[in-house]
Amino acid sequence: MVSPVYTRLGGQQRVTVQEDCNDPEDAGQVLSRSGRRVHLPMTHMQCQSSAQVLFVLRLRYQTGILRGMSDSSPDAPANVLVTPDGSRTALNARFGEAYGSRHGAASQARHVFVEGTGTHEHPAPRVLEVGFGVGVNARATLARCAARGVPLEYHAFEFDPAPRALLRDVARGGDAEDHPAWRALLDAWPESGGGSGEIEVTAGGATLRVTFADVLTADLPAGWATALYLDGFSPSRNPDVWTPAFTARLAHTLAPGGVLGTYSAAGHVRRSLEAAGLRVDRRPGAPGKRECVRAVREG
Repeated sequence: MVSPVYTRLGGQQRVTVQEDCNDPEDAGQVLSRSGRRVHLPMTHMQCQSSAQVLFVLRLRYQTGILRGMSDSSPDAPANVLVTPDGSRTALNARFGEAYGSRHGAASQARHVFVEGTGTHEHPAPRVLEVGFGVGVNARATLARCAARGVPLEYHAFEFDPAPRALLRDVARGGDAEDHPAWRALLDAWPESGGGSGEIEVTAGGATLRVTFADVLTADLPAGWATALYLDGFSPSRNPDVWTPAFTARLAHTLAPGGVLGTYSAAGHVRRSLEAAGLRVDRRPGAPGKRECVRAVREG
């Protein structure tokens, strides 16, 4: 067990911690006192116990070092977070993380997934998503396709569907909130969340299909996706969706020229994607992340 590393920046003490030490370029990610994920500036990387991380972050909140991070808004439910770009995300109790980036949920959806996979330019995108969550990526994709007047086929997998009200609260005021396909999906969504089976709706030039199943064992479409959004919870919290065996399965879902996008630029993630036969490129990250990844199936 090691102690936190402190540095002095601008007269303020700043803590540097690291949960996942698989690679020297992995981003520093820690849990806050409420189980939320936050990102701290990195000057050195050290592995750190959860108890120490929580203690240190309590101190940081008390002294205001983490000002500017997203937090609950007075007009949002307790588990809904309003992020700096005005979009919303929510906390997931099972994994102890937010579904999307606390530095800008919509910004991450657009930069990492919609634009990172080239979906914003594709004439008829077919998107496969691992981790539907609260639908931020789906709505960002719907909005961009609707603005361009192009058809969209979107197939997402979700193991633990959130309650309908949470999806509605997160979407409030955001991308594609009033898109007919999104409204139809909400109407069909299980009110209390959970369950199994599948929902498919078609409206406004878009087909949205959400399969409530464990993507690790589900049948995946072969050679179908022009874009694949790998948006599971972090490798340290949900390691099974980042393994070489599973990323190899994901690679087979891509059509020739198809692109996988993910927010994680961790070394073991990149190596898994390369081992699956994809060409891996690092890109500048969305707010709060130095880098993200796109991986292309060539041929």
